[in-house]
Amino acid sequence: MDDPLQPQNNPQPPKRKFSSNVDSPGTSSTSTSKRQQTDLASVNQEDSNTKSLSSEGEERKGNSDSGSDVKRDHKKSSSSSKVLKKGNDSKENTFGSDDDQTVVKDSKHCEKLSQDKSGTDEENVPPLTVFQDLVAATLEGMTRKPHRAEMGESGAYMMYGATGAIVTVFKPMKEEAKHDYIPHAGTRIGTIAGEGYLREAAAYRLDHPIRGERGKLRVDPNGFSGVPPTCLVEIFGLEISGIGSLQKYMPNNGCCLANSLNIDAIPIDEVHKVAVLDLRFANADRHFGNILWAMHPDGLPRLIPIDHGYCWPSTFEECKFDWMRWPQSKKPFSQETAAYIDSLSAENDINLLIKSNWNMPLENRLIFRTATLVLKRQANKGENPFNIGKLMSRYGQSNPKSMMEFVFEAVRGALPPEPTEEEFMKKVIEQLDYFKI
Repeated sequence: MDDPLQPQNNPQPPKRKFSSNVDSPGTSSTSTSKRQQTDLASVNQEDSNTKSLSSEGEERKGNSDSGSDVKRDHKKSSSSSKVLKKGNDSKENTFGSDDDQTVVKDSKHCEKLSQDKSGTDEENVPPLTVFQDLVAATLEGMTRKPHRAEMGESGAYMMYGATGAIVTVFKPMKEEAKHDYIPHAGTRIGTIAGEGYLREAAAYRLDHPIRGERGKLRVDPNGFSGVPPTCLVEIFGLEISGIGSLQKYMPNNGCCLANSLNIDAIPIDEVHKVAVLDLRFANADRHFGNILWAMHPDGLPRLIPIDHGYCWPSTFEECKFDWMRWPQSKKPFSQETAAYIDSLSAENDINLLIKSNWNMPLENRLIFRTATLVLKRQANKGENPFNIGKLMSRYGQSNPKSMMEFVFEAVRGALPPEPTEEEFMKKVIEQLDYFKI
């Protein structure tokens, strides 16, 4: 049996037309399109069923908290797909058969979650090429069978490029893990199965570079915490067909469960960058298996956080931060990291997601707002990631609940049923002041 991780010597398939109309950003990998004010690839941009964004960024109606509009898009026929072309190359790519079309494209919803509503000033236009490159590299290797990862609860497929190397990881919505007994629930308390792919893309969208919010500056595509570039796509014509997240594969030495990693050699700031991300997003699934590491040319390991499908739950009940076991978590934030934390705004982040066509449900927004608020307040007091993590998680607690769970219980007990978001957050601040958090 062939090794699925090695290049497959597939026979040349029958030819058939296959294309997409990725709007070319130009020949340079960092050039941008004045016509499209986006920071991610726009596949299927001219499809009449796909609404493109103008520089003013009109919103498509019918936002859905549950992502039901995404599911409706998923059911559309692949016959609406446009011809795919790569960069400035207008030649059609051909392989496969006419009756078995394989297509990777952004759906209506996917495209918008990957986009930005910045102004018309060319200097404010983010790079376009990041996700176009991901999609193009994936398309080039579509004749190779994807390999399903053995680890993890949900489906994750290694997608190969033209040379046989892994280029991206596709996570289909329909293979997200479900709770054994609770309908529609995910395997973490406060999560919904079928929303993880949205969170995967949103985690990259909100991993702002240190220079400023993603979308406001022409910045490095790498965010502060190092979440790999991730967008939403829809695949047709394969066994794994469907809507899902597509993430850039990052070459690495393995996950942080490996005995080959010297924990003491990890730079403090590397641990802190993952901690900031998890504390902001109230991550319910940060274990050592979803922190990859790669050796930097300076001889020190760098951390790569992946798997963000359980961020922004509706409760603090299962927040999990395994980096709290590392001694670096007990060190204070650097001045640069503290300044980055101070610049964060949950309000701006939520608005970015709404503009990108994902209206996060109210309960999840309250957790997001509170987590960001606690991180900012505690960092301003000079607290380290470990102590902040203790507030949000049950790590090392003799009491069966975390402090933030008690805060939310007190807030709900002091308010009438169905309070407004503003009323709830006002009461949260009162409780944080009372507990001196």
